[in-house]
Amino acid sequence: MSALGAALAGLFLACWVVVLLGEFGVVHLAGHLPLGLYPLYSLAVSLGWGAGIAYARLRRKVEPSRRFFWFLLCVLGPLGLVFLLRVMAPLAEQEAAPLVPVLAFGVFSVFFLLPAILPGPWSR
Repeated sequence: MSALGAALAGLFLACWVVVLLGEFGVVHLAGHLPLGLYPLYSLAVSLGWGAGIAYARLRRKVEPSRRFFWFLLCVLGPLGLVFLLRVMAPLAEQEAAPLVPVLAFGVFSVFFLLPAILPGPWSR
């Protein structure tokens, strides 16, 4: 793993830890970032596309026994940042649109799977 990969893995793990701490009530995150839906979905699109390209490139180099680990890291890692930003939205917005995390996961998944499955210049 490169230094950039280790730094990104640490960032994504820290995001998931903060999200879990917020769910258990240890930290109060609601209302700290008034981010709208379109920027959140745009972030999900860009992270999904980037993670899909990264996984397509890693899939060629990694032996088959470790591919599932890299798949989980490329899928679950960036989603931690998306979910953290959603949890930081104002509570009224979270209650008004409760399906936003599910829809953001769907958007992320579609844009992750496109470069990860389809051949392209990123998989060479």
